[in-house]
Amino acid sequence: MSIPESLFLQIKESNRIEDVIGSYVQLKKSGSSNYVGLCPFHSEKTPSFSVNIKRQFFYCFGCGVGGDVFTFIRLQENMEYGEAIRFLAERSGIKLPSNSHESPDKERRRIRIYEMNRAAARFYNNILANDKMGERGRLYLAQRELSPATVTKYGLGFAPGEGSVLSDFLLSQGYTAVELIQANLSRQRNNGTLYDVFRDRVMFPIIDKNKRVIAFGGRALESGVGIPKYLNTSDTPVFNKKSNLFSINFAKAAKGSEKRQMILAEGYMDVISINQAGFENVVASLGTSLTAEQARMISRYADEAVIAYDGDEAGQNAAVRAIDIFNEVGLPSRVLKVEGAKDPDEFIKKFGEVRFKLLLDKAPTWLGFLIEKAKAGLDTDDDNDKVEYLRRCCTALAKSNDPLEVNYFVNRLAGEYGFAAAAISEQVELVKTGMRGEEQRSKASGQTADWQKAVNFISEKAFSDPAARHNSGRYKAECGILVYLYRHPEDCAYVFERIAEDDISSPQLRNIYRAAKKVLTKESSDLMLLQSELETEEMGILVSLVEEYDRIEINKDILNEYINKVRSGTPKPALDLNAIAARKRGKN
Repeated sequence: MSIPESLFLQIKESNRIEDVIGSYVQLKKSGSSNYVGLCPFHSEKTPSFSVNIKRQFFYCFGCGVGGDVFTFIRLQENMEYGEAIRFLAERSGIKLPSNSHESPDKERRRIRIYEMNRAAARFYNNILANDKMGERGRLYLAQRELSPATVTKYGLGFAPGEGSVLSDFLLSQGYTAVELIQANLSRQRNNGTLYDVFRDRVMFPIIDKNKRVIAFGGRALESGVGIPKYLNTSDTPVFNKKSNLFSINFAKAAKGSEKRQMILAEGYMDVISINQAGFENVVASLGTSLTAEQARMISRYADEAVIAYDGDEAGQNAAVRAIDIFNEVGLPSRVLKVEGAKDPDEFIKKFGEVRFKLLLDKAPTWLGFLIEKAKAGLDTDDDNDKVEYLRRCCTALAKSNDPLEVNYFVNRLAGEYGFAAAAISEQVELVKTGMRGEEQRSKASGQTADWQKAVNFISEKAFSDPAARHNSGRYKAECGILVYLYRHPEDCAYVFERIAEDDISSPQLRNIYRAAKKVLTKESSDLMLLQSELETEEMGILVSLVEEYDRIEINKDILNEYINKVRSGTPKPALDLNAIAARKRGKN
């Protein structure tokens, strides 16, 4: 996408990075111009993700990802550069010119996959609704008591058992075999022919928050060895199962009560059944346990999550893992206590939506759930088991940062089991101290490596760049030149006249320098404009350099030293001995 620099800067100014990132990540102020939080791009317990409000960029000292607000949206929303610009323009109410919608090859490929997925969803839905091949699917959904309106609302479909029905249809619509394979709708046999990924399955289109079909889930109607009950689309250029949620397109727009609440169910049918009962604020993960990315997505639309997993041991253990994830991202959670049914779907069918609403209203907090679950396998009339139960309770209480809730349960346990409240509180503090010690040890062992990645970029750990290992002094000079360009884009002509692209020994730094030459002019003021020319990893390198050189002065004299260092290390062209000899013969 090509837009005027003035419009680019207007969009950027209208989307302050601390506001945009703050809607995804829980940030805390750190100093006068920084915020910190847990990185949304890798799992961590100690915040290493920094947002610089003065420079309007972010950087993670743990995984090395960095950039400005456009880079963040590209990564967080899995978008191409042009899509991120449109996303932020729409967010701030800025209208883009009609000629700014030129898409690079990657974006065109993503658009084709979106179109293919939509065509496939309509194909599956038509088979279910109108074709004899869909009769088994219609029977299954009728047995699950889904209304025609619900089937239409979710766009449910059926994939026939024949080998290549969908593939043949999409090929006839002008899509290529390569595109079908990229979308994970088809696979290729050794003889080159295609066959459908989904066969003899009820189909659940997975639709993102922007109402685009990004993937599918398929429920098998036959059981057998090697046949998974549920099959999901593998990761594609438009889909990552760890960062999307089923039914988020309905849940994000749901109108709740005074407290925004999101129900997390275990599977597609639970979600659809709960939604059909009138609760649109329900989602499910996609064939995996809840991830931090999914929890953060829920936190953007809710003040509280209600975990509505199955009542069996596996479901309850999954609920414990989900609690830890929600605590990690700072979202309060409750756990639905399903009694008289194995899951929410069965409960609603047996008792109705009014009783289900009562369950939601009475759902215990995550801490209350853990306190109750601590009794599992114990006889609390037995003294030894009673002590063990209290030990488990103290472990749960140590996870809470809410002193009022902790105090409530401490006093309740003391009253019920005859222990002194002070003794229970003391045990909770001991557990907390142990947790802090473990966290500090983990932090001490992990943070050293994290900081090495960020600040010692001339080492092998920095960017695995051979140029850094071969000549660290020259590499440092190349880094300094890029930082100078960032600080003084008005001097770009001076630098470009003296340093050619081939003078830069590091391939990664050379790519950044090449992009700077394409983008920067005397009038340009923002080196972040070159991100349309760079991979996100290279943007991270640029931001890390700016952070590392923050307190290092680079004036014109130092710049010239860097330039001389780089040019002195550039190999001179090989001598043409024959030409020299010929010139000498000519003089003689």
